[in-house]
Amino acid sequence: MSKRDALIETLTSLLNEKHDTRLTVDQVENWVGSDTSESGIQDHIHELKFSPESAVTPDDVMELWDETNDEDIQQYNHAYDLNIEVISTCCNASDVTGAALKRAFQKKLDSMTDEEFLIEANRFDTFEVNANS
Repeated sequence: MSKRDALIETLTSLLNEKHDTRLTVDQVENWVGSDTSESGIQDHIHELKFSPESAVTPDDVMELWDETNDEDIQQYNHAYDLNIEVISTCCNASDVTGAALKRAFQKKLDSMTDEEFLIEANRFDTFEVNANS
């Protein structure tokens, strides 16, 4: 383990102890940034120990973490359908009510395991969505 990595682990541990949080090393490393020197990280550790009013907080770390992850994650909208059968006395299904359809769908859903549902559901469309909207 490099000295820089050890310093980030120390900073993470101190933040978690002082604020009773569970930040990860990755989250703190993201906040520190790749261009912060070892002495810069040592300064953050010193501030946390001796000047907590001006030191980094878990909120600071998580705010940047959330911003970074919101920008990096591509999201997709997937459309699925599920087939059911309903018995009717009319050839054009004009006597099938919304309540009857809901019962048929619910009966089918209740009868299937998650694995069966995943197999039976038909994905028919996918498109990218803006994660920040």
